[in-house]
Amino acid sequence: MKRGRNAVAFITAAIEKEVSSTFNVGTGKSVTINRLADVILRVMGGKDLEPLYEDPRAGDILHSRAEMSRPVKALGLKLWVTLEEGLRKTISISVGAALPLLGAQELHVFSELFLPSLSHKI
Repeated sequence: MKRGRNAVAFITAAIEKEVSSTFNVGTGKSVTINRLADVILRVMGGKDLEPLYEDPRAGDILHSRAEMSRPVKALGLKLWVTLEEGLRKTISISVGAALPLLGAQELHVFSELFLPSLSHKI
């Protein structure tokens, strides 16, 4: 089985194999909101930040995971990017795109909170 690095590999394989189905792409593993927040804070270097908990709202999805058996079988690919690696790359691209759009005050706050730790991780 060929190994793909991300969703782009699945899209490319679907185009090459002319597959017209709709697939979820993910790790096939559930991730708690606490774990997701922990990884994002670690990647962003927000050591002094804590998640703010609120009661669930009507319609909130409490448990979710991407079922990967169909795309893996149809396309012959398997994702092997970890959650942390994928978030690190996504955040790096997003920060790079967002920085030019920030005003002086937002840029100052962002740089105080995150840039020292991001600069050595990205």
